[in-house]
Amino acid sequence: MNCKNVKNNLTAYIHGELDKNELKTIHQHLAVCEDCLREEIELRKTGRLLDQFQMEALPENFDFQLRQKMKQTRRFKINATGSVRRIIYAVAATLLLTLGLEFIAYQFFTATTQPSKFADYPSNKTVFKSVQYDKNELSWKERYMAKFKTETVSQIFENQI
Repeated sequence: MNCKNVKNNLTAYIHGELDKNELKTIHQHLAVCEDCLREEIELRKTGRLLDQFQMEALPENFDFQLRQKMKQTRRFKINATGSVRRIIYAVAATLLLTLGLEFIAYQFFTATTQPSKFADYPSNKTVFKSVQYDKNELSWKERYMAKFKTETVSQIFENQI
């Protein structure tokens, strides 16, 4: 038998609850293994210490008193949980109401009139009045395409030669 099995059965060994074969096997193991023997001695000492204490008899109405205290504790927990829940709901409702009122106030005080006609929207002429365009000058798109074409054509010719 290994140490783990012996330690699991030590209490039954001390109380004499094992059959003769198990009792003999554990006894032989304890003769060889110091750790298990030390554990068995500690268990016997603990048992002797516990035997020195006297058990007090419980009062006759102990069960009734215990049940009453348990009911009172349960009621208190239920009431405490309910009141905490109410406080959380109140705080959440207050936050939602405050945020809703702030949103409405923001919408009211920052409202701007939207352009009603297409002509009221800004155009290139109104947005870029200060910019003067030279009709002979190429746009950025035309300049890019011209640069792309010259680079691509030169690369093609270089690869062919």
